[in-house]
Amino acid sequence: MSDVSSVAVVGGGIAGLIAAIALARGGAGVTLFERAGALGGRAQSRVEDGFVFNQGPHALYRAGAFAETLAAFGVAASGGPPDFREAVAIWGDERHPLPRNFATIAAGAPLNLAERIRMLRLFAMLPRLDLGPWGGRSFSEYTAELPARPRALVLALARLSTYAHAPDALDAAAALAQIRLAAQGVIYVDSGWRALIEGLARVARAEGVDIKLAAPVASIERAAGGWRLSLEATSFFIADAVVLAAPPAVASALLPASASLAAAAREAQPIRAISLDYGLRRLPKPTATFALGIDKPLYYSVHSASAKLAPAGGALVHASRYLAPDETADAAKIGEVTALVARMQPGFEAEVVASARLIGMPVTYDFPRASAAGRMAPLALDDAPGVFLAGDWVGEGAMLSDASAKSAREAAAYALAHVRRAAA
Repeated sequence: MSDVSSVAVVGGGIAGLIAAIALARGGAGVTLFERAGALGGRAQSRVEDGFVFNQGPHALYRAGAFAETLAAFGVAASGGPPDFREAVAIWGDERHPLPRNFATIAAGAPLNLAERIRMLRLFAMLPRLDLGPWGGRSFSEYTAELPARPRALVLALARLSTYAHAPDALDAAAALAQIRLAAQGVIYVDSGWRALIEGLARVARAEGVDIKLAAPVASIERAAGGWRLSLEATSFFIADAVVLAAPPAVASALLPASASLAAAAREAQPIRAISLDYGLRRLPKPTATFALGIDKPLYYSVHSASAKLAPAGGALVHASRYLAPDETADAAKIGEVTALVARMQPGFEAEVVASARLIGMPVTYDFPRASAAGRMAPLALDDAPGVFLAGDWVGEGAMLSDASAKSAREAAAYALAHVRRAAA
């Protein structure tokens, strides 16, 4: 069996769907291949007993590339910001108001006067700070001259914004840009991220994208004038260009002839986390909706306090531990997450209706590192003309789902240009 199309997209997650829509709107004939039986990848959600479980604690950055892309494609993203009214910072056995703005920093505890002044100056300076000199330098370098407690706070805010517990490796300019982005607001999405995937899929189909589910691509090889995608034993597909929107190891395995892709896949360093999520009949402490670990890389938030993710009266709680690149998800670290939930919601175990455990899950397949001056995998492969990459491990100038959206639109633009040059 043989088919012919202008561009093939491999992968039906955020990056693949966005690339497919952008390609179709640019006039290409697009076929999207997704190996699973449903679209979404790590942006898919599961519903159990009325609770909507995302794959970990997802937040949509209001001023980010993903939100901008959703708006451009006409996909609604409703929801609300985290409930910070009684947000706490956890320092060992102590709890203090989370210092997230001028008012909470000025309140002081546990900072002394000099530390409060230092933090206030840092917050005031950040929006206009020239990030250029910090590209190629680690976030640890940026925080090195801060006193111990302000430094711990800034590192915790960076973890919250980037999901990365890797200050020695994280590019400082990228981290500071992400903290700025977070300061412009995030939302938890009503009905989970599946709502965004469903919206993107509707737009893709309306634009004429041929979406093939349960259609794994086995390999990608050069063909006369384009690329040959091997599907089943007797099936293949010919495309003028390909957008690979797959994880690094998967992408490299599909195109083994590309040394540049193999190198990019080897260099990618995933960010991982432990996530324990609970659907509760009720919250034992209704006002305890957000906490951030300062001396430990922990996170807790009641997402249903801001978004429609639980049945009436119920609550959906996310709790996580950020893992450093060299850390494994052992029983002690899992216990830290459970203890955090118990600390914020005493007696929660008796209220559990449904739960999800994601142990050592990849939050993102790479992050901007100082050693690469904040750049991740290239969009275009110099040894595979006509094949372009998209995903949260590709490009520069964005992180997480914003990197997926930004690289997808850029990969689509590259692919359209390639197809037009080939047709000229």
